Amino acid sequence: MLIDDYEIELSTPACDLESAFYAAKVRLSSDISEVLPYVNAKVEKGEFIPGIPVLVWRKDGRRYALRPHEIAISGLEDRDHANELVATTAEWINSVWEDRKNIEPSYASFEKPRVLDIYKLLPRTNCK
Repeated sequence: MLIDDYEIELSTPACDLESAFYAAKVRLSSDISEVLPYVNAKVEKGEFIPGIPVLVWRKDGRRYALRPHEIAISGLEDRDHANELVATTAEWINSVWEDRKNIEPSYASFEKPRVLDIYKLLPRTNCK
């Protein structure tokens, strides 16, 4: 088992202190760096930066981030919701790690379109 012990810190997003939702920062006792490419192979449109290392993706309206000793999850309703999602995420990461022999690791990263590239695609019909 890769993740067997963790501590959850719940907070409101720094950019919106009046938010009705919380973010969880989960401190891990073990280093999960080696699982990141395998998790990246299983998530849709993950932003993976091996040099840092960090893996970020969205699922069900929430943002997830994995770092060597941390899991972060946004869009949580309360502590119970945080406990539930963190436990589910840790179990899923452990299952990916256990099945890694059957998963081709992915070091690819989904790149967000740049603003200038989007601007170049616009028809430029608005003179203002």
